[in-house]
Amino acid sequence: MFSNVAKCVTICVTFAFFTLSCGAEVKHYKNLIVGGGPAGLYTAWRLSNQSGQPNESTAIFEWSAKRLGGRIFTKTFPKGQYLELGGMRFTEEHQVLQKVLTSLDLQKHVVNFPMTSDRLYYIRGEHLYGSNISYSGVPYKTDAHEHRHMDPDKLLKILADRVIGENQPSNAEEWCRFYDNATLPSSFNSTIYKAGDVIGNIGYWNLILDQMGSEAFHYLADAGGYTANVINQNAAKAVHRKSAVPYKTLKQGYSFLIDTLAKESLKQSVKIVQGQRLTHFHWDAKEKKFYSTFVQYNKNGTSTGNQTVVTSDTLFLCMPKNSIDLIHENDVANPNSWPHPERKVLKNSRGKYFIESIIQQSAYKIGLLYDTPWWLSATFPPNLDVQIITDNLNYGPSITDLPLRQIYYMGDNRMMDMNQSYGILASYDDTHFPKFWRGLELTPQQVATKPFSEDLQPLSNGTKVPENMLQMVQKQLNLLHFNTTEMKVPKPIDGYFMNWDLNPFQAGYHAWKSHYKLAEAQYYMTRPGEEVGVPLFVAGSAYSNVQGWVEGAFDTAESILVDKFGLPPLTENYLLICRPQNK
Repeated sequence: MFSNVAKCVTICVTFAFFTLSCGAEVKHYKNLIVGGGPAGLYTAWRLSNQSGQPNESTAIFEWSAKRLGGRIFTKTFPKGQYLELGGMRFTEEHQVLQKVLTSLDLQKHVVNFPMTSDRLYYIRGEHLYGSNISYSGVPYKTDAHEHRHMDPDKLLKILADRVIGENQPSNAEEWCRFYDNATLPSSFNSTIYKAGDVIGNIGYWNLILDQMGSEAFHYLADAGGYTANVINQNAAKAVHRKSAVPYKTLKQGYSFLIDTLAKESLKQSVKIVQGQRLTHFHWDAKEKKFYSTFVQYNKNGTSTGNQTVVTSDTLFLCMPKNSIDLIHENDVANPNSWPHPERKVLKNSRGKYFIESIIQQSAYKIGLLYDTPWWLSATFPPNLDVQIITDNLNYGPSITDLPLRQIYYMGDNRMMDMNQSYGILASYDDTHFPKFWRGLELTPQQVATKPFSEDLQPLSNGTKVPENMLQMVQKQLNLLHFNTTEMKVPKPIDGYFMNWDLNPFQAGYHAWKSHYKLAEAQYYMTRPGEEVGVPLFVAGSAYSNVQGWVEGAFDTAESILVDKFGLPPLTENYLLICRPQNK
């Protein structure tokens, strides 16, 4: 059994990159969790609630010295208004998350995240509303004329029906088998693919172009809002399109969930250490423990150079793909003590194979505050439901092929009785569009002062929108809502942005590549040490069936805790991850 208490040991050891001086104290934990995002906080919270466990033996080490939450970040302004510059919503189908909300007494704070039933589009220089598409059509010369009169969701459903045929999976287990084994039906008509081809070995973009043509692809990319939805990802996963369900959020902002998980873990004596970047780790087979090396970072996002070594019985890497790519897994000094020929658990050839099955998708958000909800009286207003406006929850979105991409109208969500102001998520964009905004983060008078790789802006509390970026946002909002060169959008009173394209994330969300078995990838990535008997675990939405959602982070962590730590499951008859048949 692992030791149940945290302790200090005195060691003198040489690592591959530096020598720790003799006499230095090394803190030991039973469970070391690296990453203070949803997966890490969930893991700590679940472990700390085990009956009879001394919780001081669990610790979270987080790179950011400023905040917890990973890609969940609610930007709160001095007057109590907030904007979501990270993940912002969930659904009632997210069963583990629903159980967490109930356990933390947060269900009373859940509110609707309204989505308009009649979106405003500004694409290829034309304004139209979703309700007009069926008769006016869209400005794309699609191969099939009727496709010009369909909204993007209907077009994607037609594609999915062609690919799936009559063998529609009816539950999560069947979908897992579909991802890996399903083939194109005999009814599938193509000059590129044939009946019997494995769907998971086809790229989604390839499939769209084959079935609907280039113009339809551009229409789907532009009007769908998320360009990321039509990238060349695993087609079997991409055609699994769930029916539209209502979105929910927390009335204090989504970071309230993060804050509550951290607070409850601290109550249970979980140690949370911020400003610590994991640079190296290795498993010592003789001592049966991990050695993890951290470098301290300050609130400015720069290294102090101070290093800390921590040992642990188990190691959880609760982080996305790019963050893992930034870590070195050292070879141990004595190869004879290593249980695996390559002497590495995660960074060996097999580990790299599965890590590289994941696609990183850039994302960027710009949020602004105004004195008035000017968009409601614009020439082309978002067609929001009356009830949405009444509740001050006028979310949207409007969609454009301009670099703004998606716009959400957050309304007056202040939590304090102060002067009204109205928030707008002025840009929610992904894939190649973040690079457009990256070019406006510095003024024409400024020269870059540090390498791109050392810009850790996503670990901050957001960055104030510079004047050039603000002017570009205002110009595009003016086109979207007024279609004039005369500036009619009032100047905002405040604004911040978050560039998720930067380290350590380099992604707002992820997708699975084609030509991989997703069951193997999900299973191996969450427990990479299983094959060699090493207690190394990886959790995060990137490795899940619901990539890009907090539920995915919770699902991967829960699957590990139930399988490997014997925790009673929070949910019943709910598939957490796909698994190979022999697992």
